[in-house]
Amino acid sequence: MAGSFDDVVVPDKASCVLSGASVKGDIDVRRDASLTIGPIGASTIRGKVDADRCRAVTLMGAVTVDKDVRIRHCAMDSGYVGPGIQIGGDFECRDNAGACRAVSGSVRGDVRIEKNRSTAPSEISGNTIRGTLRCEGNVPAPTHGAANTAKKKEGQCDAKFGF
Repeated sequence: MAGSFDDVVVPDKASCVLSGASVKGDIDVRRDASLTIGPIGASTIRGKVDADRCRAVTLMGAVTVDKDVRIRHCAMDSGYVGPGIQIGGDFECRDNAGACRAVSGSVRGDVRIEKNRSTAPSEISGNTIRGTLRCEGNVPAPTHGAANTAKKKEGQCDAKFGF
């Protein structure tokens, strides 16, 4: 879907692709649903992106989210891959059965990658984070290809591990 929307709700078991979209409010991704934003055309979400018990959420390319992005209890790999990702609040990816990706983005708040369990490690790489980068309880531990800039780095993403 492209165009302008007030709020977007991805219903249970549905799939939604937004590309070149403008959302004036929030995006809510429901149980077993999937959301992809990008990579063609810039997309702007003035509210938050919230997913709980989804299949997957992926932001790619030039995507701006003015508030928080929260991905919890989801079944597949989820997160964001830039360049061009801008998150105005926090990015949280926790308690998922898939790996979390936080690659080449700018996050105004904190990044929390916690308690994800998957066959592949989460990747946190090449980000500019104004708040804290915190990684805890992920199995396997997260990896990175490029260093991250953050006010503070904690847990599995501590600076001593190269993050």
